[in-house]
Amino acid sequence: MEFKRVTEILDKAAKDVPEKIGFVDQFGQMTYQEMRDASIKVARAILKAFNEDPANLQDKEPLPAATLIEAGNDIAAVMHGILYAGDYYSVIDETMPNERIEKIFDNLKPRLVIANKKTEEKARSLNFDGKILVYEDIIAEDKDDMEIPKIVCAEVSTKLASITFTSGSTGNPKGVMTGHNGIIYPSIANRDDVEIIFTDHVGNQSPMYYVMGVLNLFFSIAAEATCYFMPKWLFSQPAELVKYMVENQISIIDWVASAVTVISRFSAWEGYEEELNKYLRTVTFAGDVASTKLINKMKKVIPDPKYRQGYGATEFYYTFLYHMT
Repeated sequence: MEFKRVTEILDKAAKDVPEKIGFVDQFGQMTYQEMRDASIKVARAILKAFNEDPANLQDKEPLPAATLIEAGNDIAAVMHGILYAGDYYSVIDETMPNERIEKIFDNLKPRLVIANKKTEEKARSLNFDGKILVYEDIIAEDKDDMEIPKIVCAEVSTKLASITFTSGSTGNPKGVMTGHNGIIYPSIANRDDVEIIFTDHVGNQSPMYYVMGVLNLFFSIAAEATCYFMPKWLFSQPAELVKYMVENQISIIDWVASAVTVISRFSAWEGYEEELNKYLRTVTFAGDVASTKLINKMKKVIPDPKYRQGYGATEFYYTFLYHMT
């Protein structure tokens, strides 16, 4: 199937496996149908906030929407909802100082910000005159039976889907624009290259303002697998991290090498070698280079997974890969 919009990846999964658990975070889990329903609610809330008619989405030019929500089920629904509304999203690190976020907003000029209860106070403390929506309030609304019409015009695949901000060489925020195809193609390519399948559990380590996190999310959906948004605190507690991986049968990881090094340095896999070899199928190092020492140490203890080294710029969705096994 050829996708023209990022949201069509979720559409297909919700149609194929509506009751399958597709998303898990530290607060709960969602089926593919539940994720699509939540995303449509977000889209309708956006359209309602601006008195926009869903019937006119076909001719709509995408407009910027920012979100201040950490990685998890909420942000996945918000990202999809913004896209279903015909707009493009920019995920902002909610831990940044207000001054930094306001610089980004000066560049992005978002028409609204979507926060959740945890980040609402932060959003309202910003020098921002646009609309602020709160995810929990949106979800609490009764389900609206009216569907969001599909935007099927051929040129939509080249329209903006997201803007990712990096510091840039000057230290000022630099927004890198990505169209729908710029997310779809690498997501499908990674799914096929890693050979992710329906039964896989993808351990997502990265936030959604970093392209690794976005790719992990979308290649998981494209495979109709299950995406686990792993809590940040785990990566400072190696033993708990390995325990989480085993208990949740994590089979695919695509992490920065430093995150894997934490496990190696403390030999946190001791006692779990059999389970890790049973469940873990593919280990991809990305963002930085994995040392030969790290790879050899891991392969000695956990020889069964395929090991890969990936590299790509922070804001670039395509990754150069080297297969080590």
